[in-house]
Amino acid sequence: MRRSLFMDDTLYTVSARSVVMTDLADGSRVNEVYLPPYRWETYPTPPYPVW
Repeated sequence: MRRSLFMDDTLYTVSARSVVMTDLADGSRVNEVYLPPYRWETYPTPPYPVW
C-alpha cells in the first residue's frame, strides 16, 4: 500500500497494482480498479536535472 484516503463513507487504498474502495460503515469492498504496469522506460528522461 502506498497511500490511503477517505472521502464521504469510502476508504480508498492505493497500491502499485490497484486502487481498492472499501465501505467504512461495514468494511465491505465496494470496487477495485487495476492499474497498468509501471515501467521507468515508458517515460522519457527530462532534458534538465530533477532534484
